[in-house]
Amino acid sequence: MKKFSVLVVALLFVVLLTCVAGAAEEGERIEISFKVGDEILKINGEDVKVEKPVVINGVTLVPLRVITEAFGAEVNWDGQQRCVTLNYSQVTIKLYIDKKEAYVDGVAIELLEAPRIINDRTMVPLRFITENFGADVDYDDKTKQITVVKETANENSIKDFSLILKKTTKDKVGDSYYGWSMNFPKNLNLRYRSFNGNLNIFADKDGNYSIMLSILQSDKITIDNLLSFALSSVKDDYTLMKQEKGEGYAKVVYRDRIFAYEDRYYIKDGKIYYLNLIFEDYNIYKSDQDIQRLLDSFSVKFVNDGSIEDLSDVTEKGVRPYTNKNLKYSIDVLADWAEIKYEGTENTVDFVDNLGNSVCINMFSYDKGLSLDEVVKKEIDYIKKEYNPKMYSLVSTKDVLIDGKKAKELLYKFSNGDMTEYLMDIFVLGENYKYNIRCSFTEETYNDIKSREKILDMMYSFRFEEPDFDEIGYMLDTRFLGIEESYRTVESTRYKWSMELPSTWEPSQNNNGTSLVEYINDDGYMCVTLSTLEGVSFNEYINQFIDKISQSSKVSGITVNSIEDVTAKGTNAKKFNVTLKEGTYVFEQSIYVFGKNGNVYCVFLTVESFRASENNKKILERIWESMKFQ
Repeated sequence: MKKFSVLVVALLFVVLLTCVAGAAEEGERIEISFKVGDEILKINGEDVKVEKPVVINGVTLVPLRVITEAFGAEVNWDGQQRCVTLNYSQVTIKLYIDKKEAYVDGVAIELLEAPRIINDRTMVPLRFITENFGADVDYDDKTKQITVVKETANENSIKDFSLILKKTTKDKVGDSYYGWSMNFPKNLNLRYRSFNGNLNIFADKDGNYSIMLSILQSDKITIDNLLSFALSSVKDDYTLMKQEKGEGYAKVVYRDRIFAYEDRYYIKDGKIYYLNLIFEDYNIYKSDQDIQRLLDSFSVKFVNDGSIEDLSDVTEKGVRPYTNKNLKYSIDVLADWAEIKYEGTENTVDFVDNLGNSVCINMFSYDKGLSLDEVVKKEIDYIKKEYNPKMYSLVSTKDVLIDGKKAKELLYKFSNGDMTEYLMDIFVLGENYKYNIRCSFTEETYNDIKSREKILDMMYSFRFEEPDFDEIGYMLDTRFLGIEESYRTVESTRYKWSMELPSTWEPSQNNNGTSLVEYINDDGYMCVTLSTLEGVSFNEYINQFIDKISQSSKVSGITVNSIEDVTAKGTNAKKFNVTLKEGTYVFEQSIYVFGKNGNVYCVFLTVESFRASENNKKILERIWESMKFQ
């Protein structure tokens, strides 16, 4: 039992650290760098030619365009008052040409130097504006380089965390939703925060250390489990320096030749809090009392007395507002649901809970002139083409409103043996883009009225303003490109076989050798496997194969539905029709076993049961019919 618990903990943290590995790339980074006198500035990685920045009385003035290019701030100009208004995130700044009085969110502030117009360009004080936008400004005396950096911990949250923490006067930071707090020294930055707040990465501004805080939900893990896991992870690759265990608390300190590490674990109210310190110089770590005071300040308690800067963006309704600023849509996500992004596909995002439910937002271009009913019909036809008609039914369609706009709701029921799930699609059209809010419900959630209503409220909270088409461009739905699938020939000269495969099918990374080859379709729900046994008699082998598959059916998820004597590829063969279960997935498999030229060939044609439509079955049949054995 102890071994099982440790494995569960290991699995939890493997999932977590997989998210952490990509976290550094998730946060948005705004950066401006240049030397005074340069007319080419580096703005967010691109060279931009502008009016040369100038220094007046020690204040660097830059063209207003630099601010708008870097931050995307909204600018309004009042010619009568010669006033520039900048709106960015939750900040509004008003500047007056040739006047040192400025206003930040309505509060008057005296500038060190006034904005000016130079060569018909509005020049504004760089440090004043960018620091009020939450950025840090650095000047290198040796190189004369000015660098402005702002890291947005999560660009999809309604909260600008870097701005909030830069402006805060509070000594502590925490999260009222997850119930934790800790000291927040001024040299600490929040580098990354997951959308649902269960993963936070802090780093000091000098780059000496980082602290990762993650929160996992589990009622079955104990402190002993966590400590056992931590020690087993450390013992072979690191030098263990210290361990502690208390009531609902454990600590492990270890190091390698350069770095020092601390892992601290806390359990409270069914939550695991994992605090991980990475300190980049073990020798400095040994004597750094500040870092110990910071770690010791961590508490699984949030005191709501105004003394803690609250990172939680959960509203009183129990949702987190999610905004995609670039594509200009938003949705209110249930507080404990996690966001899943896909690299390179900004127009798709998933939200998932820990019960198996999910909500997905897809945004695509659509053919001009199509009505909503015509768009929906194409979706229904696609389901008919790609899914097993024995396993789904269209329960209902109805006209609804999304964001005050006409929309269509479709409800499907999918059944596969003892597993049932419901799929709801809501479609709404903009001028250039179609939006699909899709939810996959487990049967238990769908039948629980309160749980279902919460998710429906989430789906119907979707709002959008179409982005500029010239800026965003086409986002094509590849399902409807209408390209006829081409085929290519693959072959083995050694084993003298060949077959035609759809051009999009690729070799399996984990299983593709000489005598055993496997090819899989691009979405992973169909594959063909060919195994060659050299110099083996069919009559000798077939009885062994039947015994193996019969034994497998007793201990695994294999069900042999039928065994037939057939003629295949000009010789006697056995055909097995099999159902294969792997976790929650069910596959239909046809297996052909036959002898040819002193070899035995086993061909496996596999399709996920949900996707076993007539169209997909025909693709597998075509591959089988194309196979040739000399």
